[in-house]
Amino acid sequence: MNTAYFRLFFESPGNFNRVKIVNLLNQRPYNINQLSKELNLNYRIIQHHIKVLGENMVV
Repeated sequence: MNTAYFRLFFESPGNFNRVKIVNLLNQRPYNINQLSKELNLNYRIIQHHIKVLGENMVV
């Protein structure tokens, strides 16, 4: 596994949430509101994780 991806998913704060987000997005498209409801997390938290995942070209 790429070191950057390892840090993104296993060494950083929120790592489990990022894994959950990617797993959900692999099933079907979700918007941030839907992810927020599905994971029972604040919209801004999801928004932050999506930004980080986007910056690392995961989503």
